Amino acid sequence: IIHLIMNLLMQLRVGVGLEKQFGALRIAPIYVMSGIFGNIVSSIFFPTQIQVGASGALFGFMGVLVSDLIQNWST
Repeated sequence: IIHLIMNLLMQLRVGVGLEKQFGALRIAPIYVMSGIFGNIVSSIFFPTQIQVGASGALFGFMGVLVSDLIQNWST
């Protein structure tokens, strides 16, 4: 339950901020593709376990934040 609540809070905090900054048309495909590829990579590394969730998509959000930080480091 704690993991679920933390994922929800991160989606609200980071997702809303990214959507305000970059717009929904840019953030939605990143979220969906990160979620799909995160689950694919999870199934490759753990083929005997069933795992689902939004953690891969949230790591995609973190990747957007890190790339924005690197790109705008001087400001």
